[in-house]
Amino acid sequence: MKIRSRIIVFFMISSFIPFFILSGASWYHYQATIRDNAFSYTRQMMTQTATGLEEFLNQLDQFYYAVYAQDLPRLLAELDATSTGSVRAHITLNETIIRLWTFYGLSERMPYLSIVSDSGNIIYQNNRAASSDYQFSQSEWFCALVNSGAHSGLSPAGLLPYQKDDGRTYITYAQKIIDYNTAENNYYFLMDFDTDVVDQLLSTLVTGNTGSLFLLNGNDLIYTINPEPFVMEDIIRFQRECRMQDLSYEETIDGVPYFISSYPVSQASLNILCVNSIPDLTAGVPDLKHFTLLLSGISMLLTVLLSCFFSARLVKPIHDLKEVTYEVMRGNLEVTVPPLTHDEIGDLGTCLDQMLSHIRQLIREKYEYSLREKELQIHTLQSQINPHFLYNTLETISSIAESEGIDPIRDIAFSMAELYRYSISASDRFVPIRCELEYVRHYLDIIRIRFGERIRIHYQIDGDVLESPILKLTLQPIVENAVYHGLEPKRGIGNLTISMHRKESFVEIIIQDDGVGMDKNTLDALQRRLKDPDSDPTAYSGSHIGISNVNRRLRLRFGASSGLQITGTPGGGTCVTIRLAGQSSGFGGSQLEDAGLTPFEQNGFAADGAARK
Repeated sequence: MKIRSRIIVFFMISSFIPFFILSGASWYHYQATIRDNAFSYTRQMMTQTATGLEEFLNQLDQFYYAVYAQDLPRLLAELDATSTGSVRAHITLNETIIRLWTFYGLSERMPYLSIVSDSGNIIYQNNRAASSDYQFSQSEWFCALVNSGAHSGLSPAGLLPYQKDDGRTYITYAQKIIDYNTAENNYYFLMDFDTDVVDQLLSTLVTGNTGSLFLLNGNDLIYTINPEPFVMEDIIRFQRECRMQDLSYEETIDGVPYFISSYPVSQASLNILCVNSIPDLTAGVPDLKHFTLLLSGISMLLTVLLSCFFSARLVKPIHDLKEVTYEVMRGNLEVTVPPLTHDEIGDLGTCLDQMLSHIRQLIREKYEYSLREKELQIHTLQSQINPHFLYNTLETISSIAESEGIDPIRDIAFSMAELYRYSISASDRFVPIRCELEYVRHYLDIIRIRFGERIRIHYQIDGDVLESPILKLTLQPIVENAVYHGLEPKRGIGNLTISMHRKESFVEIIIQDDGVGMDKNTLDALQRRLKDPDSDPTAYSGSHIGISNVNRRLRLRFGASSGLQITGTPGGGTCVTIRLAGQSSGFGGSQLEDAGLTPFEQNGFAADGAARK
């Protein structure tokens, strides 16, 4: 997965997880608040409804007491008598009831009023004469009221014959008529009112199609709205649980959660029981779930867009660096890193740009060193005076001297021919130290013939260095400088010592003479030139490659830790140390020692420097 894809995924995860947690918590809290508010609203509505029902029942009580105050016990006594005074009492009672009925506004809400004796006989009923067609003694509710001794009660009306034709249902509110003078209670004041009155007051408590309402008098069901699917046992259980749980509680019935609440009506010992499904209670409230889903979708879209935008800005510097590295991989080192951000990526781009600049500089230096080496090779070739012609001429001189028996001339010619043959024979830059020593031996043979016993050559060579590689024409210029600048000006015998040893990972070659040495200024100047390989690129000593050239060639081929070191004092000789780095051990020299000869004797050298014939 690419960095940009990971950034988008991480950004979305870090955004969505807190959002979903907060949204879920908010939705749960909101739903809980809505439920609590709905339950609280339901209880408030029940309180208001119960208050309205109590006010209506109080109005009936007030109407009854107003009628009672018109000397109702006396009028009832006259009505019950079989005398002509009963007619006058009936007229007076009827006028009183009609007047008070109108005064209290009950003509529409309570169309029927009856006065019944405790035996169930109707004494008065809506301006009608007493009738024996219906006896209240046939009503269980009325008999229970009489037997209980209660002063008032509420019950579904026992429909009278003239009520059955109007298609309406009624509720009867009864008051026991007590003669406070005689304490007799032989009559009941029954007020039948339309259930529409109760329905107007209580229907607001029922929500949806599944809500139910029950008006109870004790365990007697007075009035109900949508009673299904509950039976009387359920209603009694609901009422009992409400008393135990502070008038309201929640219960799941057939997988549907319901809110069940109860409220007592102090008047007539009534109780309102309301059963509503919780989904219906909260149906009118916007569902936060849909809003949360919509908000989540919008947030997800914005998060994706912002993730793509910011990830593109974050990844663009990395993409630019990748393009630069691809260009470098294709070999284009001239590419430059574009301006990046001021952060770690910008620092990385700066480092990469500096690294490319350093690589270009190293390549230029390597190219310049290669050109200088080519120039040195050209100077080397220029220093050879027609070597093939000289080689053939020297071979001819050597042959004539040998035929004439002139040994010195023969030896000089032979050595010179070998010197030129070595310089032109092999084109390899690297040769074994053994070959370079052979070349130096021929040069020293000529020097020995010229100077005789004035110059003595000494060798101290470890056999395992003879097969180590060295650049051609490395030792001869140094030996030549030691002879002509150190030993030739010296009076008396001079000594030249060539030592070769292996030390750890490099080979050390020491060429030391005990000649006249160098003054301090000359030595300092030469040492400075050796430390700075870029100075004096064409420094020569006579017709041979100069010491500076040798030092530069060694540093180019063997590394900066290789090269020449020169020490000396005026009159105390000169010592040149050659270090060849990166040399591994294991070159053949042990075989020479096993043969009982020194390595140098195997290659034609005696201990005192004389050539073996």
